[in-house]
Amino acid sequence: MFIFLLALKHPDTANDYQNVERLLSNTLHSVVGQTVEDFRVVVVCNRLPQVSIQDDRIHFHVVHFPAVAKENGKLNVEQKFTDKGSKYLSGLLYAKQFNPIYVYILDSDDWVNTNFIAFLNSAPAHPIWYVDKGYFVNLDKKEYKKRSGLVRYCGSTFVYDYQFLMSEANIHQNISSESTQKELIDATSHFFVVNLLSNHLINFNYFKNKGFIPKALPFYSACWIQGTGENVSNTAGGDAGLPMDNQFIKTFHLPDELENENRASLKLYIRDFLSGLKSMYSWQKTRITGKKVF
Repeated sequence: MFIFLLALKHPDTANDYQNVERLLSNTLHSVVGQTVEDFRVVVVCNRLPQVSIQDDRIHFHVVHFPAVAKENGKLNVEQKFTDKGSKYLSGLLYAKQFNPIYVYILDSDDWVNTNFIAFLNSAPAHPIWYVDKGYFVNLDKKEYKKRSGLVRYCGSTFVYDYQFLMSEANIHQNISSESTQKELIDATSHFFVVNLLSNHLINFNYFKNKGFIPKALPFYSACWIQGTGENVSNTAGGDAGLPMDNQFIKTFHLPDELENENRASLKLYIRDFLSGLKSMYSWQKTRITGKKVF
């Protein structure tokens, strides 16, 4: 069984929780469009969200973790990662009931290619896969841009063999999906929960240095949704993307209202091609040097 694992922020820490729910609805719409049906979606949340899609494969796992404190109007980063990572761990334990093989940690506002699971089902088993090729999406303008090494930017970029990831947790106390946040962290480690599960920027080199080199998914497999007012990084890479046409909408199984009926100019296609080449080069340099190049 394949698991999509998502974590929602506490309603009290969201800038606009109704917007969080709208973004989640788009993400769930995208996820359930997989070309194979053998999967489950686990959404870890503090209260049941109101979403526009109903599907028996979507499971909401409610936890009772405290809201993340704000400092000068901004979320405390350490506490944010603690909240997110402990929700992922609780979700991993909840997913046990489905006998998972792979688990994909997916941000609650991002999108996934409809052939995501089909490819992994046909590929040789590997402990870690990652999203190399993907898109930046400007949701307000309904535009996208090609990028390589999406793992440098986006949290929706690692797929793990479930047993492999749980072995990294090194759980040494009895815990379950009903355990408190403190119990979860105490039973594993601060590093696993706060860094490995919630801070995607370290994972590639961490596992590579341990001898488990992540394999790239060889197609444009995910979209990083920028500037929603809820994600931390907001935007990267400037403006002037290609319109989200009907083919793009089908590839990521998105609601029809997200289609952009404008037609791209030749200049935009050339610009996108050149920026795509630059992105491929910078990702290649990042992998060789071990230092992030953007």
